[in-house]
Amino acid sequence: MLLQNELTELDTYFKDIENKSLSIVQVPENKYLCIRIDGFKATRNFLKDILVNEEFNNNLNSSYKKFFQSFKKYFGKDKQSSIICSFIVNDEVSIILNKNLDNDGNRVMKVSTLAPSSFSSYMTQSYKGKNIFFDGRPLILNEDDISKYIRYRYLVFKRYAYWKVLRLNNYP
Repeated sequence: MLLQNELTELDTYFKDIENKSLSIVQVPENKYLCIRIDGFKATRNFLKDILVNEEFNNNLNSSYKKFFQSFKKYFGKDKQSSIICSFIVNDEVSIILNKNLDNDGNRVMKVSTLAPSSFSSYMTQSYKGKNIFFDGRPLILNEDDISKYIRYRYLVFKRYAYWKVLRLNNYP
């Protein structure tokens, strides 16, 4: 029950940040832009009725590697890394960008649309004949929020995993 309470608190906290982030045009100084990329109907189409879909996972990992290389090339090799942290959970990729870098003028929507469109392209190339779409949600984070955000996405993952195991084993 303690984890559920923590998850509920974190969910409220980060949904509020997400809503506020939608109206921010540029990343404020000393803040971090996190982009959560989410597969549009990907869970339903690729992950719903099996515990692990190796093909989907491999394609998502490969798409991330392609994205990382193109992102690094786009923002230049002479700069410090633009991406300080990223992780994949189910059909979601969270990418936290380094603060105070000129990521295309620090324009929130520019960067937040570039990432999911790239993922959509790379995943569609992996699955010839199938269009796979991703959307992106920006979150403007303080330094203290980063570890809380990682914990939050981990707890969401655990909850979905438990539900899936129970559902696939016909537990009510």
